[in-house]
Amino acid sequence: MKKTVLLVALIASSLFANTATTQTESVKENVTVEEKNIVLNNNNVVTLSVIGQGVSPEHTISNYQALALAKKAAIADAYRMLAEKLNGVKVEGYDIVKNMVVQRSQVKTCVSSMIRHANIVETKCAKDFCEVEMELKVVGSKWYPELVSSYK
Repeated sequence: MKKTVLLVALIASSLFANTATTQTESVKENVTVEEKNIVLNNNNVVTLSVIGQGVSPEHTISNYQALALAKKAAIADAYRMLAEKLNGVKVEGYDIVKNMVVQRSQVKTCVSSMIRHANIVETKCAKDFCEVEMELKVVGSKWYPELVSSYK
């Protein structure tokens, strides 16, 4: 009886151990597939792709104006996202603490960049919402020396 229980426990533990290992391995594979380690050097071209989103304001004269403003906001958001990917984001923050309790917390972000030759790939607009997919080809021979010098 003891041998049977021990054998069943051993088989069950080996089955559960194999499924746990298989699940862990598949999760590791998914993480590896999702990660994109794109390296820019002097000899290659990297394409940055972003999707900007824009919402129309509440008070507009017509639906056409609302759609145009939503599209303009989406394009501006896409440019901002490209600038963040290309040059990074400057972050400033401070906290006011009194008696070990945060009274006020503020974080400011700033992006500054010159984006030229970005292409709008696709535009999707609904009633009050617009999405713009934009891409920028970064040529390594032009950008690599400038980006490397800014990180030194």
